[in-house]
Amino acid sequence: VMMTVFLTAMKLMTAIVDIAVTVERAKDNAKRQYESEKSKHQSKKASERLTALQHKKSEVYMIMTKYIYTINGSY
Repeated sequence: VMMTVFLTAMKLMTAIVDIAVTVERAKDNAKRQYESEKSKHQSKKASERLTALQHKKSEVYMIMTKYIYTINGSY
C-alpha cells in the first residue's frame, strides 16, 4: 500500500512538473513573439498583432500565477 501511495505521488509530481514546463515555454514564446513584433519598424508593425500577443502573454502569466498558488497551497 505504501509503495502505491509513493508511486501515485511521484506520478502526480511528474505531471505537475510537465505542466510547469509547458506553461513556462508558452510564456517564453509569447514574450519572444511580442518583443519581435514590437521591435519591427513602425510601418511593418501590426498593432492588432501586438495587442493579441500582449493579451496572450498576460493570459499565460495568469495561468502561471494560479498554478504557483495552487502548488504552494498544496504543501
